[in-house]
Amino acid sequence: MRRVGILRLLASMMVAVSSCAPVSRMPDMAPDAVRSERDSLRQLVIEQHLDDAERLHRIVYPILAANASLCGTRIARVPGFLVENRFDFPSDYHAASLSAGLGDGLSVVAVAPDSPAARAGVARGDRVIAVAGTPLSTGTRARRDLAEQINAGNGAPIALEFERDGVQRSVTLQTQTICDMPAIVEVNEAINASANGRGLIVTTGLMRFLGSDAELAVVVGHEIAHNVQGHIGLGVNNQGVAALFDFFNARWGGKPDDRDSEKLPIGQAYEAEADYVGLYLIARAGYPISAAATVYRRFAVSAPTSIAARRDSTHPSSPARVVMLDETAREIEAKRAQDLPLLPELNKTTKSH
Repeated sequence: MRRVGILRLLASMMVAVSSCAPVSRMPDMAPDAVRSERDSLRQLVIEQHLDDAERLHRIVYPILAANASLCGTRIARVPGFLVENRFDFPSDYHAASLSAGLGDGLSVVAVAPDSPAARAGVARGDRVIAVAGTPLSTGTRARRDLAEQINAGNGAPIALEFERDGVQRSVTLQTQTICDMPAIVEVNEAINASANGRGLIVTTGLMRFLGSDAELAVVVGHEIAHNVQGHIGLGVNNQGVAALFDFFNARWGGKPDDRDSEKLPIGQAYEAEADYVGLYLIARAGYPISAAATVYRRFAVSAPTSIAARRDSTHPSSPARVVMLDETAREIEAKRAQDLPLLPELNKTTKSH
């Protein structure tokens, strides 16, 4: 009797499980079709990455070049192009990289505007064949080897050989001094950018959020300012200051505090300074400074919690940032009208980091 009860229970469970299964009769999927679609999607990912890398390089390079004099010893002499090969991607994307034009050798994926490479006619898709008559290595070390050979010249012109559409040509490139702060595109849907003292990272989510180059330049200038001002080394031991100063930090805790404060918390003070100095950096590079207020207003609409001032937030409130940037813009325009150098104002007691 007990066995019959158990069997009935199992039968009822099977009926319950079967009733939860899909009831539609869907078409069969051919495995080859799925694999083909997978490969096509991976190629689209690579192509989108190359477009993103080109866009970021196009935006960042002029800022790094225009502000080399403010970067102290963190400078480098470069020809102004960006290279990659298929080994810069995970192994399951190697076939897609080949389809997108990236092989074992290095291919140019971006050329900065008004750089020595641009003036010499180097273009996206060119393959780097040799340096000073010596064939360039391939594989995982290729990019490092090229950088080492360029650095070994100590700023002297570089003899490079490129291949385009099966035709090889030799080019002697000058180099340009820029801030040595590489910018990396991170495939991440989060709306974020960060600095680490040596370079900066910009997510694809942020690049989609900010559609115009002028707006993205505001974020880039902010992050470069953190590096220029040495905030990372100053802030890592201060509680509440992020190790990476993320531009869009939407994690605000505690209760709103709209009361005026004469002194910002240390994290907010660094962020405010990065806003201020960053606007100067992009102004020196020729970007429109009016885009800054648009960025912060857009951020406030997307993250309303940033509107209220919070003492425990790492960032100032969005209204405070917009007003401060408007004042900074007026300060910059006044200096332009008087033909004065576009340099941030420093406190009399300020010492260099």
